[in-house]
Amino acid sequence: MPITEKFLRAPGPIEISGRMLKRYHITTFEAEIEPGIQKAACEILPELVPQPDDETPPAGWLVLHTGANGAYLCAYSGVWGNVVEMRSAAGERYLGCPDTDPEHFVRSTAGGSAASGSWRRSATSDRPGCGTFSSQACLT
Repeated sequence: MPITEKFLRAPGPIEISGRMLKRYHITTFEAEIEPGIQKAACEILPELVPQPDDETPPAGWLVLHTGANGAYLCAYSGVWGNVVEMRSAAGERYLGCPDTDPEHFVRSTAGGSAASGSWRRSATSDRPGCGTFSSQACLT
Protein backbone atom coordinates (compact mmCIF):
# COMPACT_ATOMS: atom_id res chain seq x y z
CA MET A 1 0.00 0.00 0.00
CA PRO A 2 1.58 3.31 -1.01
CA ILE A 3 1.91 6.12 1.49
CA THR A 4 -0.37 9.05 0.72
CA GLU A 5 0.84 12.53 1.56
CA LYS A 6 -1.18 14.25 4.28
CA PHE A 7 -1.64 17.97 4.87
CA LEU A 8 -1.60 19.41 8.40
CA ARG A 9 -3.08 22.74 9.50
CA ALA A 10 -3.32 24.34 12.93
CA PRO A 11 -6.30 26.73 12.68
CA GLY A 12 -5.93 28.12 16.22
CA PRO A 13 -7.18 27.18 19.68
CA ILE A 14 -10.79 26.98 20.82
CA GLU A 15 -12.39 26.73 24.25
CA ILE A 16 -14.68 23.78 24.91
CA SER A 17 -16.15 22.91 28.34
CA GLY A 18 -13.68 25.17 30.13
CA ARG A 19 -10.61 23.75 28.35
CA MET A 20 -8.39 25.48 25.80
CA LEU A 21 -7.78 23.04 22.97
CA LYS A 22 -5.20 23.45 20.25
CA ARG A 23 -6.64 22.28 16.93
CA TYR A 24 -4.98 20.22 14.23
CA HIS A 25 -6.66 19.40 10.91
CA ILE A 26 -5.30 16.61 8.73
CA THR A 27 -6.48 16.01 5.17
CA THR A 28 -5.42 13.89 2.23
CA PHE A 29 -5.87 16.86 -0.11
CA GLU A 30 -4.46 20.37 0.03
CA ALA A 31 -7.62 22.15 1.10
CA GLU A 32 -9.35 23.10 4.32
CA ILE A 33 -11.72 20.57 5.90
CA GLU A 34 -15.30 21.24 4.79
CA PRO A 35 -17.18 23.69 7.05
CA GLY A 36 -19.98 21.17 7.69
CA ILE A 37 -17.52 18.59 9.03
CA GLN A 38 -15.82 21.24 11.21
CA LYS A 39 -19.21 22.33 12.61
CA ALA A 40 -20.27 18.73 13.33
CA ALA A 41 -16.94 18.09 15.11
CA CYS A 42 -17.42 21.20 17.29
CA GLU A 43 -20.94 20.06 18.20
CA ILE A 44 -19.77 16.67 19.56
CA LEU A 45 -16.62 18.00 21.28
CA PRO A 46 -18.35 18.74 24.63
CA GLU A 47 -19.06 14.98 24.90
CA LEU A 48 -15.38 14.18 24.32
CA VAL A 49 -13.79 16.68 26.71
CA PRO A 50 -13.87 15.99 30.48
CA GLN A 51 -14.62 18.75 32.95
CA PRO A 52 -11.48 20.45 34.29
CA ASP A 53 -10.17 19.25 37.64
CA ASP A 54 -8.25 21.18 40.30
CA GLU A 55 -5.03 19.28 39.68
CA THR A 56 -4.33 19.78 35.96
CA PRO A 57 -4.33 22.93 33.79
CA PRO A 58 -7.51 22.87 31.65
CA ALA A 59 -5.89 22.30 28.28
CA GLY A 60 -5.51 19.75 25.53
CA TRP A 61 -5.51 19.29 21.80
CA LEU A 62 -7.69 17.77 19.14
CA VAL A 63 -7.08 16.18 15.77
CA LEU A 64 -9.77 16.36 13.09
CA HIS A 65 -8.88 14.09 10.18
CA THR A 66 -10.71 13.48 6.94
CA GLY A 67 -9.97 10.46 4.83
CA ALA A 68 -11.38 8.56 1.89
CA ASN A 69 -14.19 6.96 3.94
CA GLY A 70 -15.16 9.57 6.53
CA ALA A 71 -14.07 11.95 9.24
CA TYR A 72 -12.38 11.21 12.54
CA LEU A 73 -12.03 13.32 15.68
CA CYS A 74 -9.70 12.64 18.62
CA ALA A 75 -9.71 14.90 21.69
CA TYR A 76 -6.76 14.71 24.10
CA SER A 77 -7.07 16.22 27.58
CA GLY A 78 -4.74 16.42 30.55
CA VAL A 79 -6.28 14.87 33.68
CA TRP A 80 -5.15 13.69 37.13
CA GLY A 81 -1.89 15.63 37.01
CA ASN A 82 0.06 13.32 34.69
CA VAL A 83 -2.44 11.52 32.43
CA VAL A 84 -3.46 12.33 28.88
CA GLU A 85 -6.94 11.02 28.20
CA MET A 86 -8.16 10.52 24.63
CA ARG A 87 -11.78 10.25 23.56
CA SER A 88 -12.86 9.92 19.96
CA ALA A 89 -15.74 10.10 17.53
CA ALA A 90 -16.05 9.20 13.88
CA GLY A 91 -18.27 9.92 10.93
CA GLU A 92 -17.48 6.58 9.31
CA ARG A 93 -19.72 3.55 8.90
CA TYR A 94 -17.03 1.00 9.87
CA LEU A 95 -16.57 2.75 13.24
CA GLY A 96 -20.21 2.80 14.27
CA CYS A 97 -21.80 5.58 12.24
CA PRO A 98 -25.20 4.35 10.96
CA ASP A 99 -24.75 6.05 7.57
CA THR A 100 -22.05 7.32 5.20
CA ASP A 101 -22.39 11.00 6.15
CA PRO A 102 -18.96 12.28 7.35
CA GLU A 103 -20.81 15.03 9.27
CA HIS A 104 -22.62 12.44 11.42
CA PHE A 105 -20.12 11.88 14.23
CA VAL A 106 -20.73 9.02 16.64
CA ARG A 107 -18.74 8.75 19.85
CA SER A 108 -16.47 5.73 20.07
CA THR A 109 -17.33 3.28 22.82
CA ALA A 110 -14.73 0.63 21.98
CA GLY A 111 -13.42 -0.47 25.38
CA GLY A 112 -9.78 -1.39 25.69
CA SER A 113 -8.65 0.25 22.47
CA ALA A 114 -6.48 3.31 22.00
CA ALA A 115 -9.65 5.16 21.09
CA SER A 116 -11.00 4.84 24.61
CA GLY A 117 -7.91 4.66 26.75
CA SER A 118 -5.24 6.93 28.05
CA TRP A 119 -1.49 6.96 28.14
CA ARG A 120 0.01 7.63 31.54
CA ARG A 121 3.61 8.70 31.76
CA SER A 122 4.91 7.35 35.01
CA ALA A 123 6.96 9.75 37.10
CA THR A 124 8.78 6.76 38.61
CA SER A 125 9.75 5.12 35.33
CA ASP A 126 13.49 4.52 34.91
CA ARG A 127 13.26 5.19 31.15
CA PRO A 128 12.19 8.61 29.82
CA GLY A 129 8.92 8.48 27.90
CA CYS A 130 7.96 5.06 29.22
CA GLY A 131 4.64 4.55 30.90
CA THR A 132 1.65 2.29 31.08
CA PHE A 133 -1.49 2.18 28.95
CA SER A 134 -4.77 2.10 30.83
CA SER A 135 -8.02 1.38 29.04
CA GLN A 136 -9.92 2.00 32.30
CA ALA A 137 -8.87 5.64 32.62
CA CYS A 138 -11.67 7.19 30.58
CA LEU A 139 -14.50 4.71 30.77
CA THR A 140 -17.62 6.64 31.67
